Amino acid sequence: MTYDYGHEALKLADKANVLFNVYYEDGSDGEVAYYGNNASLGWDVATHCDEGMITFDDGSFIHLVHGNGPDETISDHSISGTANFICNLVFAGVRA
Repeated sequence: MTYDYGHEALKLADKANVLFNVYYEDGSDGEVAYYGNNASLGWDVATHCDEGMITFDDGSFIHLVHGNGPDETISDHSISGTANFICNLVFAGVRA
């Protein structure tokens, strides 16, 4: 299996027992498609569309674009909070 940065971000959140929301597309409709900390369930929901949005309870976010390569799935993220911490771990090669 290819090491996908977006999937790895969810696995790290899962391992740390951090709750997250997954939205279809950019989340602008406000409807949460998944809430919890199960990486497999969250990833399954996040990949139902071309894009997905992951948010954390501190308001930080990770924007996913699935048409990008596995190391570019995370197209944008908050520059602070949980999302930034997790993304920095992923970009540094830390795996859950």
